Amino acid sequence: MSKKDIIVRLMPVITFGIIFGFMEAIIVIYLRKIYYPSQTGLFPLRVVDINIYRLEVIRESATIIILSLISFISSRKLKEVPFLFLLLFGLWDIFYYMFLFILIRWPSSIAEYDVLFLIPLPWIAPVIAPVLVSSLFVVGSIIYLVKDVSFSLRQIQIFTAGITLIFVSFVLIAINILLKRGTEGFFRMTPFGFNYPLYSVGFLILIFSFLRVRFNKI
Repeated sequence: MSKKDIIVRLMPVITFGIIFGFMEAIIVIYLRKIYYPSQTGLFPLRVVDINIYRLEVIRESATIIILSLISFISSRKLKEVPFLFLLLFGLWDIFYYMFLFILIRWPSSIAEYDVLFLIPLPWIAPVIAPVLVSSLFVVGSIIYLVKDVSFSLRQIQIFTAGITLIFVSFVLIAINILLKRGTEGFFRMTPFGFNYPLYSVGFLILIFSFLRVRFNKI
């Protein structure tokens, strides 16, 4: 299959990722209208009904399952599945923020903090952090899909190390809040102190994982 054919085959996947980002933005706009009717910023967080919180956790889990299933259904080779997932995840995340800005002019800047995810505890970081990771996912996955290659075992290990450091940087703020103030701290504090050094190391490792150098000689 030629590179042109692969790109044409990816168009429905890309379209789905963009539309899924739009749907996510619409859901968040509904929630903000309910819990933040007169507040443009997200923090301090408003108290949310525990049942709504649980539904959000379930919805986030369902989102990952949907992206995984679409990746599997859209693949022609098993090695394409992880790259299709990264492509979908990245597009979903990037266009989620793009549509939020278009529709409600939020975030006001790429440095504004957001709650990225709730599993297993809130991920809190400036918007620029997940967008950079998602951009790498999109670019890297398209390159690998077009070239019809996959990660080596060493690349998988390096990728895992990078994504783990990034994950830790995302949950550190929530961990600090819980240790100092308990769950009440989320509703009284504006987050600050994102660990950029840890995130940057993880992001650089993640970039390195996409480079097809001769890992067997490292």
